Amino acid sequence: MTVHFLASCEHHCTPEVFLIPEGYKGPIYIIYNQKDGSDAEYENGKRVYRIPPTGVLLTKFADEYGIINQEYFCLTENNKRKKLGILDTRDFNEDWTLKKNPHEPPRDSFAIFNPATTGLIGDEKNGYRFQETFIGTYNDLKVIKRDIDYNYIDSLKKSMTKNGM
Repeated sequence: MTVHFLASCEHHCTPEVFLIPEGYKGPIYIIYNQKDGSDAEYENGKRVYRIPPTGVLLTKFADEYGIINQEYFCLTENNKRKKLGILDTRDFNEDWTLKKNPHEPPRDSFAIFNPATTGLIGDEKNGYRFQETFIGTYNDLKVIKRDIDYNYIDSLKKSMTKNGM
């Protein structure tokens, strides 16, 4: 009898740490493959993303896809880290929810929502590959603008160049 073992075909992404300024609420975007973006930074083998006050980080890191391992922290003024919880919008009950969650979290829980959502703004040749998440409460999701477009990213890049960043 011959037994065959199949190796896992699933790719594990490099573990990631997100450092978000304390007090920031709203969308967070990581824009990958930016030659003038922030330098690649690692901590104990994990990628580190230092989110600026705009919530949009342009980075030299290449985008990766697969099984994620992410940690999120608020970074205080004195560089102390406060770990953030992670929630999914599907954890909450709405009128249209078919299967109600009997353990719905409080709608004012401050957390990361729907981490590691990826996409492309523009086209393959000239576009921007990004990862998106949201920090705030479930109630904040309904009132804080969450869209980003090509023009906004371009304006951030021009601002970085102008300010020598």
